[in-house]
Amino acid sequence: LPDHNVVRSVRAEMEPALEEGHVLIDSTTGDIGTAEELARLLAVRGVTYLEATISGSSDHVRYGDALVITGGDRNACESCRDLLT
Repeated sequence: LPDHNVVRSVRAEMEPALEEGHVLIDSTTGDIGTAEELARLLAVRGVTYLEATISGSSDHVRYGDALVITGGDRNACESCRDLLT
């Protein structure tokens, strides 16, 4: 998604379907304050927020050469490793 304003909007639309134990992965490059806000809002519902910024071009991603920089709960990062590699 292009920015955290869009992420906020999508999170609001997804809200009814979000359940305890779900993990929301945000690959938007944005500000830390918004990421922390989203993490707090989701935590109230038992949903884990992971920030997963992608470093590289579309071609890097296509050929598996991009770098994904994750932040958030270590266990959630580990459980999502296959999605992020």
